[in-house]
Amino acid sequence: MDLLIEQAVNLIANTFGYYFVAIFLVADDRWAQLKDATGSAGEIMKTRRYRVPLGDNSLISTAIASKEAQIALDVGEERSLSYNPLLPQTRSEVVLPLIIGDRTIGALDVQSIREAEFNSDDVATLQGMANQVAIAIENARLFEQMDQTVEELRQSNRRYVVSTWTDKLKGAALEFTTKPSGRQTQKKVR
Repeated sequence: MDLLIEQAVNLIANTFGYYFVAIFLVADDRWAQLKDATGSAGEIMKTRRYRVPLGDNSLISTAIASKEAQIALDVGEERSLSYNPLLPQTRSEVVLPLIIGDRTIGALDVQSIREAEFNSDDVATLQGMANQVAIAIENARLFEQMDQTVEELRQSNRRYVVSTWTDKLKGAALEFTTKPSGRQTQKKVR
């Protein structure tokens, strides 16, 4: 899943030339945790384990709560909503919810150095990408969960086999037949 998220943020940033792209996932009912982001600011934020409290007035929190895109077309005027000192060149920002069914699992944050960068077509295109990213993240999560369950079943099966053979070896004699040099011999072992 980590590789998938890294590729998604880099693909969106590089394809469209955006200043900053990040993916946040809801960690619990209180936080949206940064999972990956572009550039040196993204590296610093990942190192610091950057997260956003849910329920505040940030664009990220609002997008997750409302399940609707949040746009700041002039960050200079709306500085209280989205200003990050690590991203001083941001002039406009759009945050799109990552939705699976009726659950919002996170947000895609896209920032530009141009004011009023995002029009309705851009938002629709980015929301379509956010929907695809959400599906891919959910599929990766389910695959990891399935892989873990399969490993747990293997471990359980190993323990069962060992336990069964241990009980069998303790309780009864084993019989086996060999055929050395064309002659059949039967032996009993305790």
